Amino acid sequence: ARRAKPAATAARAPAPAPVVTRKRGDVLRSSGLPPAQRAEKKAEADKEYKRGMKYLQTTLTRWKPDHFSAVTYFERAARFYKAADEHDEARNTYLTAAQSYKESEDFGNAVKAFANAADLTEALGNEEEAAKLYREAAFCAVDSGGRFDHPEEYLMKAALAMAGTSISKAVDIAKEAVEVAVPSSALGADGGGYQPTTKALDCIRNAYAFFCEYGKLDEAMALGPRFEVVCSWAQQDLTWRQFKLSCTVITLATAGFESAWSLFEKHLQDSDYLRSDQCAVEEKLLTTFKNFDPEALEEAKRARQLQALNPFVVRSLATLTLEGCGVLPPEPEPEPEPEPE
Repeated sequence: ARRAKPAATAARAPAPAPVVTRKRGDVLRSSGLPPAQRAEKKAEADKEYKRGMKYLQTTLTRWKPDHFSAVTYFERAARFYKAADEHDEARNTYLTAAQSYKESEDFGNAVKAFANAADLTEALGNEEEAAKLYREAAFCAVDSGGRFDHPEEYLMKAALAMAGTSISKAVDIAKEAVEVAVPSSALGADGGGYQPTTKALDCIRNAYAFFCEYGKLDEAMALGPRFEVVCSWAQQDLTWRQFKLSCTVITLATAGFESAWSLFEKHLQDSDYLRSDQCAVEEKLLTTFKNFDPEALEEAKRARQLQALNPFVVRSLATLTLEGCGVLPPEPEPEPEPEPE
């Protein structure tokens, strides 16, 4: 069979519906206490909160607010409010504790308090405000010098929260998280002194899944160089191979066979990938297009290595057809001319 011809236009895979990334019930689950005990917990919470507020008031002997002493009471009050199922009060109290932690320059605990407030805010249905609080947690993580938490984790949470309100803003936040996790300076030949971390790898994985789920395929594939940096450091060869195979599927679905074949030729320049199962599966998949073999295509789609990819990629894989990826059937051989009588 001769090589297939590209069609004038290639069909794009339909963007999937956004997935629910967080169940509100998980955060707002009732403590299960009977009404009388919940009332007691609320009374204790009110008492602890008032005690904390006293330390923020100035007196003849206290010339400025004592945030360091107040946060202990605010933290206890927030826990008691949660036990009493007073989630709005718990959220506000965690936020008060976070501000006091910031004032006392205890940025590590400020991260946790802002994150707790953000979790409750998101669960209560205010995703945009939750995104702002997650970003506050990220800023505090930066101020802590990365000793306690990594800002990219909270920036990704902010992106997920913002996705319920504005996809474009959420994508911008996710890009910010990616840049924090693996800065552009790390992509040079010398690496710019960058030291990868497990959190950075988690962030790149989560960003890849996020971009795929919301149909931002260019952003997903642009993560390649950063994936390579952190996967090489973490010796996550499988993750890196899966990413290359995913890019081929996405390219087939969005740009057609010819572009996917060109990408495959670039993949063949990686000697480690060349010896992998993913490379063999990629070649088998593309060969079905090259030979215009629909039955072989359906069989190739069922490969274990393909079914183990990101769910969005697997859904895109299911939509692939020979014609949809710009492949035309081979032209029939011309019939021989009849011999003259």
